[in-house]
Amino acid sequence: MGQTVFNIPPQHEQKIAIIGAGAMGVSIACILARLGIAHVTIFEAESKPFNSRGASINNTGILHHFVYGGHQKTLEQLFYQGILKANARICFWR
Repeated sequence: MGQTVFNIPPQHEQKIAIIGAGAMGVSIACILARLGIAHVTIFEAESKPFNSRGASINNTGILHHFVYGGHQKTLEQLFYQGILKANARICFWR
C-alpha cells in the first residue's frame, strides 16, 4: 500500500476528456482534480450520470454506488463548472 505505479509529473495544462460519467469516470476526474489538472471534461450519453443512481466518494476518492442520494450537490457543481456534459454525442474516426 502507498506505492505508486507511475512517477510521471502531471502536465497541468493538458486537456483531458473522460468518456462516461459512471463511477470510474467521475472518480478519475476527482483524482485528476486533486493532482491539479484543471482542464477535465466528462462526456455522458445519458441525461443523468450513474444511470440515474447515486454514488458517494470514499476517502480514497473512489465512488461507491448507492440508491439516489447526497451526491446531487457534487453533480450540480460538475454541471455548473462545465466539467460534466450530459446527452453528449461522441464520434470516433480512424
